[in-house]
Amino acid sequence: MVATARGPTAGEARAALHGRFARAERQGADRAEVTSGDLHREAGGYPKHGHGMRVCCRVMRAEMRTSTDSVVSEPDGDEGASLTIRYKVPRWPQ
Repeated sequence: MVATARGPTAGEARAALHGRFARAERQGADRAEVTSGDLHREAGGYPKHGHGMRVCCRVMRAEMRTSTDSVVSEPDGDEGASLTIRYKVPRWPQ
């Protein structure tokens, strides 16, 4: 996946996250635990100056469902490479 010069767009981060969900489901898992730093590396543009960690964190939080997903750990300030969220898979139907 190729990111913009400033890091991944929300669409690129979302596509990488959905790819994580699909891989977990194919492996027979019922959960996918995702760390924002790892997701950002996969989506592109990290680590470097002007990265888009905030975009990845916001996408990860936006994909959460309150009844099935949970924050495992979060950095001070809520946005950083250590944000970890556990998602239930499969994600669909919503």
